[in-house]
Amino acid sequence: MRIPGIEELKAITNTESDADLARALEVTRGAVSKWRIRGEVPETTLEKARKGKFNVIKITIPLYDVVASAGVGTLVEYEPSVEVELGDTLKVALGINNPSKAKMLHVQGDSMSPTLQSNSLIAIEEVDSFSDDGIYVFTWDNDLFVKRLQRTKAGIKVISDNTVYEPWEILSDEMRGEGFIIRGRVTGCCQHL
Repeated sequence: MRIPGIEELKAITNTESDADLARALEVTRGAVSKWRIRGEVPETTLEKARKGKFNVIKITIPLYDVVASAGVGTLVEYEPSVEVELGDTLKVALGINNPSKAKMLHVQGDSMSPTLQSNSLIAIEEVDSFSDDGIYVFTWDNDLFVKRLQRTKAGIKVISDNTVYEPWEILSDEMRGEGFIIRGRVTGCCQHL
């Protein structure tokens, strides 16, 4: 049975199991079981959690040792190099809702400026296909790009936020081939000023 207070506590502490929740809250597993039986969590526990008074389990996501080109494209081997540990604040700031599908990589080039500066670190959420307009990381003819994608009648318009660069198009039949692979949708970035 799903108890709203327990679900809220799990979201706040970034935990999935009752055992992990008990560890994060520094209570016994029996206490969490009692909350389930009663169907409620003590209000003091919820207030304390909402104020950030409990341990938050950090998430780790892979950082890829590749550069997504905000320019003419970069040849890549799309493999993770290290795991990056993020606390709750960075997780929220980077828009990471599903850590198991999150990845991070670097951007190089000025075609997505001012939105994404060269040498920015971006967070992406792995998706299987283009769903709606937004900024995506994708492979096109073995080059890795980060661009704004917009649906058109003929396919997808590839747009650079820097107006110096002209948009180009990937036609619907080209999208079905092996040369076009969506790697993920950009959810957030860290960049130097």
